Amino acid sequence: MKPIISAIISILCCLAPYSHGASFDCYRASAEIEKAICDDANLSKLDDELANVYKRAAQDKSIRNTLLAQQRAWLKVVRNRQVDTYDLEEIYQDRIKQLTSKNPLVSSPAGTFQCEVNDDQGKYGMRSLRFRIQDGKLTEFAWKAISIPDSPDLRPGFHYRSETSLDDTILIKEPGFWSLQEKPEVRLPQLPHELPENCDIILTKHESRLRVYTLGCWRRPDTSYFNYTFSQSGSTCRLESESR
Repeated sequence: MKPIISAIISILCCLAPYSHGASFDCYRASAEIEKAICDDANLSKLDDELANVYKRAAQDKSIRNTLLAQQRAWLKVVRNRQVDTYDLEEIYQDRIKQLTSKNPLVSSPAGTFQCEVNDDQGKYGMRSLRFRIQDGKLTEFAWKAISIPDSPDLRPGFHYRSETSLDDTILIKEPGFWSLQEKPEVRLPQLPHELPENCDIILTKHESRLRVYTLGCWRRPDTSYFNYTFSQSGSTCRLESESR
């Protein structure tokens, strides 16, 4: 009898690391992002919650096919492009909020309009973003930021500088999500460390709010990443909030 009990205890010990449940089988997880979710209790719970709210939203037959295409797009260009778990909780929470809203569908930018951000931080630097959508096509995109950290550890005049334009990126269009993925040969100048490969910019609209934010850039200087929400209707685009 003792050998049987010992075997049961051994099995339970092996199962213990994944006692929290994701929406998929953690013991068969092969992708790095799936392993990262399984290793984190909070992310596993969020993944399970997302699966449940998606199933509820998909009960509406009139949007089921579109919702499925958008969920696959979100997995492809948003969740699976993360190089680590730093932003994953926020990304999951945002998606859950979309799927539990009155209208769970998102959309790609459409129409003709231009959005701008100009944030002059005086002696600490500046940040500016400008992009234009012309008849549903992204015709202009420019991000520029300079940060002059107020730190005695840095030599006088040292600064971080980031510039990204449409020519520096490859535009990937997926249902409900646009992803500007940095070309492999693009690198920021004057940096003391190697940069991660993935640093994407996502454009997506939910109801009247257009979000433009970065993924996978958090290890870079603070000039590299941003998260803007615009109120956009027709040709009008107004900055609503900034986070990070």
